[in-house]
Amino acid sequence: MELNESYRFIVKEIKEVDGNNKVVSIMIHDLRTNIQVPHPITEFITVKYAYHGKSLNSQLLPARVVCRFLNHILKSIDKKDKLFMQLSITGLQKLNLYHGSNYISYLTRNGLSRNTIKLYEGVLTNFFVFLSENNYINEKIEVEFNFYKDRRTVKSLFEKSHLQTKYPSSRKSNTILKLKDFGKNRYELMILFIQVARAVSPDIALGICFQFYGGLRRGEVVNVTKLDLKVIPNESMIVDIKDNRHILFPHLEDTSNEFPKRTNYLSPRLCKQIIMDIPLVWEVYFEHIKYLQTMKPKNKQAIFLNKDGNAMSGKVYDRRFNKVKKRFLEELLKQGRYEDYTLLSESYWSTHIGRGIYSNILFDMKLTPTQIAIARGDTNINSSMEYVDEKTTINAIKDNLPRITKLSEKYFQN
Repeated sequence: MELNESYRFIVKEIKEVDGNNKVVSIMIHDLRTNIQVPHPITEFITVKYAYHGKSLNSQLLPARVVCRFLNHILKSIDKKDKLFMQLSITGLQKLNLYHGSNYISYLTRNGLSRNTIKLYEGVLTNFFVFLSENNYINEKIEVEFNFYKDRRTVKSLFEKSHLQTKYPSSRKSNTILKLKDFGKNRYELMILFIQVARAVSPDIALGICFQFYGGLRRGEVVNVTKLDLKVIPNESMIVDIKDNRHILFPHLEDTSNEFPKRTNYLSPRLCKQIIMDIPLVWEVYFEHIKYLQTMKPKNKQAIFLNKDGNAMSGKVYDRRFNKVKKRFLEELLKQGRYEDYTLLSESYWSTHIGRGIYSNILFDMKLTPTQIAIARGDTNINSSMEYVDEKTTINAIKDNLPRITKLSEKYFQN
């Protein structure tokens, strides 16, 4: 019987004897006897993930990656692959980066997406560093680090030219899923995204708040002037959405990316958007006002500015947003949030996701479909229903704000 047909590495969730907590264990499964035995390599998951407070789900994914890698080794030994044959005698002691590189190249040949492979690569990097630090393998690994704010993460070990690791093309697939919301962890992820924006592109952090907590489209954000922002500090914030392209963008020949869509189908009275009264929004707002005071704007009415002092165009806003998105995804990976990372990295999403997030907040507030449509500025109905539903929508938002604020503060303060 082949080695791979006799043994398999598997992941098990095991309930602790003296409690309800579960722990993740890497097991060796004897397929002949059906006996499963904990493997000492579980120490990697315990030390690098469990001891750092990672959730059970955040421990399961790296454990599965390690098991798949170890099972790949067993298969390669069965196939008499020269690179792996020595491991049948020495065990992990002779494991080296070429084995990890071989596995990543194997995944690439089998059609895994680039983002999934980068996720695997991150786990394997941590795995090899752990093995080297504890002298479980002979190869001495030189570790280089990436630094972001107060975080330090290990650079990939497999991008070195001599390893010749094969990666998928970075070109996006035409069949990629279009994402409309951050999913079940939206409140935590919203806060993280805004915090990353404050660090990476603070000039659009307020715009992102307008999108997440007010449902504004990109074109509506960049059209906001100082006169359009009605603010009672720490109490209320309302945006008058207008078509200010002739004021803000006379220097642009094509202003299609700056078009404020709802002005095309709503009366000026209904083109007003309440921004939710959330402490984080106010922090970002006051930071933005201070930022504007340091600028020398060529257009003194603009709220969002380019580095040259002109009003920020839709294209520039997109570039800033994508810069934040890239760092945000890196941060998810660094924090071991693999489920969120996989969802958000393997789907297409852009600035318009803010509108979907805002809609789901309104659903959480238990607003009716009509109220949600009005809160989003989606439709125009007859004047009497307009007034009644507009009033009840505003009241419903105000009534539910304490609960939404509490959810946001929970993650903002962590």
